Amino acid sequence: MNTEEIAKRLVELCREAKWETAQKELYATDAVSIEPEATPAFEKETRGLPAIMEKGRKFSAMVETMHSLKVSEPIVAGGETAYDIPWVVLIDGGTASAAEIVAGAIRDYDRGTLVGEPTFGKGLVQRVHDFEDGSSARISFARWLTPDQSPIPDEGLAPDIVVARSPDPEVDLQFARTPFMVAFQAGWFQFNLCAVHIYYGAASGAKTISGAAGGSGSS
Repeated sequence: MNTEEIAKRLVELCREAKWETAQKELYATDAVSIEPEATPAFEKETRGLPAIMEKGRKFSAMVETMHSLKVSEPIVAGGETAYDIPWVVLIDGGTASAAEIVAGAIRDYDRGTLVGEPTFGKGLVQRVHDFEDGSSARISFARWLTPDQSPIPDEGLAPDIVVARSPDPEVDLQFARTPFMVAFQAGWFQFNLCAVHIYYGAASGAKTISGAAGGSGSS
């Protein structure tokens, strides 16, 4: 089976709540199930298909009532291009939520340099509850962590190199400075979490590709 066939089969079985059938058909015998963190009920890692299936039975036994079950269509990626070259990531106060997590991951894996100003500082997961009288309450119930388990601080992620924004909206000091920071390296790659600007090749023959990307959020 190829990746697309596996994804379709997994969705088919999950929609019928055939969890163990999916595990038996599609999981490797040495599969590893990893939780975000250990809990009193489950270890952080469960190794091997028999242990994973037992973990599933334990979880199912903890569910009192299932009101609905919905499984979306699978999204199978393909045809991407990977770049193993230096990155410079532009951040500022508009870098929030998912964009902050991406920036934190790039820093944790030592894949790039953060340039600009501190990010927004939205590391909380929130849910809005509406009431019958028309009022509502926003409840924070979780906190996002970067790959090395560091929370997004309230003051935001600090850049490795501080470059303040210009008061002139027509002048982008961050964007102007970044290419020169990496021009001395073999390849160029600049990633702005609001818009993508890819520089590749040597300085003498650099090309640019632009497009929308990244993420943002608000408190």
